[in-house]
Amino acid sequence: MLTSFVRCTVIAGLLALAACATAQPPAAVGHDAPKASFALADGGNLRLDGTRGDVVVLAFFTTYCPTSRATLRAVDNLRARNTAGGLRVIAVNEGDTTSRVDDLTGNLGVRLAVAFDKDGVAARELGLVTVPSIVVIDRQGTVRHVHAGYHGEDDRTAIEGEVAALLLQTASPTNAD
Repeated sequence: MLTSFVRCTVIAGLLALAACATAQPPAAVGHDAPKASFALADGGNLRLDGTRGDVVVLAFFTTYCPTSRATLRAVDNLRARNTAGGLRVIAVNEGDTTSRVDDLTGNLGVRLAVAFDKDGVAARELGLVTVPSIVVIDRQGTVRHVHAGYHGEDDRTAIEGEVAALLLQTASPTNAD
């Protein structure tokens, strides 16, 4: 357990330093989300461009990082409080086995759709430099917000406000599926 924590801390620290070197938001903000396709833990597939018409929250995580655990709990609470429709919350994992992800989500008691970003393609296309990261995509498929890392209550409040504002917007009839 300590080894996993140390590994997560070292990796997160190095990635945070890299992120600090560029004080700009990821290149993806304001642009269309990548046309990524994910394998889902339940055996299905998810095409990100097929989610237009919904507000989408992608929570990139690993099973060995304590901050990822807090992130998953926060986005699962967001999902549970927004049951009226129009919101899709997807936990995105890179590098862990399905059984490790199932164990983690089961232990946390979260009920999120889980996708796998094979080889980190979507994360790279989104300009993500740290795990966890949270990406908020509007109903038209445009990346509106990217949160590098998860900083507890401040991030939770910001993300909830961003999602609430986007849920109030209606989808463009030409872009909705």
